[in-house]
Amino acid sequence: MMQTIFIDGRDYATAAELHDAIAMMLDFPEHYGRNADALNDCLGELGHPVRVIVTHMGEGEVAAKLEICLRVFEDNGGQFRRP
Repeated sequence: MMQTIFIDGRDYATAAELHDAIAMMLDFPEHYGRNADALNDCLGELGHPVRVIVTHMGEGEVAAKLEICLRVFEDNGGQFRRP
């Protein structure tokens, strides 16, 4: 089974908001650390890969952090598609 989430980077003003949204979409625990290492740990605990469909990368800090997150998803067997 592969779970699919959709991300529009324009919806987030900060990287923390982006991480909060990812945590909510994937039902991560409350102690999720809002960074790439924590994302990697939580994805490893999910037990299934995640497909991420990005409709817009956003800008600035959000776009840079989203790029890092996409690599973490890929490293954990997930797939991503961006505009």
